[in-house]
Amino acid sequence: MNRRQRPGPVVIACVAMAFVAGCGKDPASPPSIAPSSSTARVVSLIPSATSILLDLGAGSDLAGATRYCRLPAALADLPRVGGILDVSAEAVVALRPTLVIGSPAVLKGRLADLCSAAGARLLPLDFENLDDVRRGIADIGAAVGRQNEASRLLARFDEDLKGLRQPGNPVRVLFVVGTKPLVVASDLSFQGELLEAMGLQNVVVSSRGGFPTWSLEQVIRAAPDVIIDGIAGGEPSADLLSDAGVNASVVRMPDDAILLPSPGALGAAARLGDAVRAALRGGAGK
Repeated sequence: MNRRQRPGPVVIACVAMAFVAGCGKDPASPPSIAPSSSTARVVSLIPSATSILLDLGAGSDLAGATRYCRLPAALADLPRVGGILDVSAEAVVALRPTLVIGSPAVLKGRLADLCSAAGARLLPLDFENLDDVRRGIADIGAAVGRQNEASRLLARFDEDLKGLRQPGNPVRVLFVVGTKPLVVASDLSFQGELLEAMGLQNVVVSSRGGFPTWSLEQVIRAAPDVIIDGIAGGEPSADLLSDAGVNASVVRMPDDAILLPSPGALGAAARLGDAVRAALRGGAGK
């Protein structure tokens, strides 16, 4: 795998998308971007792209999404076309899309052939880091004819990112996204970049991938001050590390939006930063 190790279904959106984005990239295939018409029908195969479309005010353009895409109540009945790795090409084409947004690893083969034959434009995007989010905002805004909204969203994104940093000595943190096996967010991950922007020191430095698998011994040697429990569901909590002898506070992420590379992750990161520092003051954590 390229840049990412697949830890299994520990994080529905974040880790799964990181795995997809790191495989099968085709840098020779640039996005096909043109302003949409008022009758745009967009099928989004990436939760991050769906979030950006909503932030741009283009929710009415959505014709379909994955089962992992978060939608407001007004779009609760929007057709779902599969998950991250099991998209149904037939379901996508049946929605008569004018634009299909997906990762390069998904927008290929039979799906790409059927969409192109049906006249749908393809917009391949990766969402692995902060720059990918910026690029996604700009490219999606251009593709749906909302360039002005995209410019404003980009400006707000960068302003919110600057606002994440808090004064004080760096806190050593370990961000756990899975416990079966133990999977952690490295400095190469989107979450790792957010930790840096928050002024926190990520103890996981990797040259191999954004989500490496660690051992208990590695955690003990890294000696984090705080363990962030980023478990999205279905696995034991990161408490098992402190139960096993790791001397660190365990902080639950207040908002799992931080797991999804999108503008909404910044608000979640700000709340997480507050929770981490509250734990060190003895107001929370283990």
